[in-house]
Amino acid sequence: MYDARMLDDADKARLREEEIYRDEVRRDLAAATPPATGAKRVWTVLNSAFCLWCLSSVVVASLTAAIAAHQKTHEEQTKAIDLRKRLATEITGRIAEAREGLMVDGKRVDSQVPLSRQWLYSSVAAYLNNSFIAARDDSHDFSIYPELRSRPFRSLLTELQSSVEPAGRPACAEADATFGRLAVVASLNEPADAPRPSADDARQAIAETTAIVVELERNSCLRPPK
Repeated sequence: MYDARMLDDADKARLREEEIYRDEVRRDLAAATPPATGAKRVWTVLNSAFCLWCLSSVVVASLTAAIAAHQKTHEEQTKAIDLRKRLATEITGRIAEAREGLMVDGKRVDSQVPLSRQWLYSSVAAYLNNSFIAARDDSHDFSIYPELRSRPFRSLLTELQSSVEPAGRPACAEADATFGRLAVVASLNEPADAPRPSADDARQAIAETTAIVVELERNSCLRPPK
């Protein structure tokens, strides 16, 4: 390192000129550099470490929330489909039992057992409502799922209607109306002095109730979802 005291006047003048020249070059370069535009300033801010960290945090949080929402929706859909399957299976199982009961009743009528129209309607309704269960006897329990054994048929239909897609609800309402035709006759009290039912009347009642059961079987609302 040179000591300034060792420099003569000529060296000092040369150094001064160099410093002046460097200062002029710096000013010229600064003047030639265009000022940063708004977009460039924004990009500079966005490209900063802090801003990148903030943006990454927002993206991660958004993705996490979206995944959680998707999982929740998927779980709800899975539960809804499972409920529909259980309800539809329970309902169709009871309908199948009613069909079997009608076949037995038909054989009884052929064997000259007097069965009234009101009794036959009530019997079919009892199968659908699973109301044959005695207090301590499960031999007449026609339910499939124990938690649904005490549920009346119309209660199952109502819950099924609320669980299906809007497009399928009219079919469920139709099934409810079909069951209603059966329930109306089944709820009637048979007069004590009613004449002995004939075999033809019983067969007609069996044909009527069978038609109602078949109509329920074919209802699209009662088919378990795949």
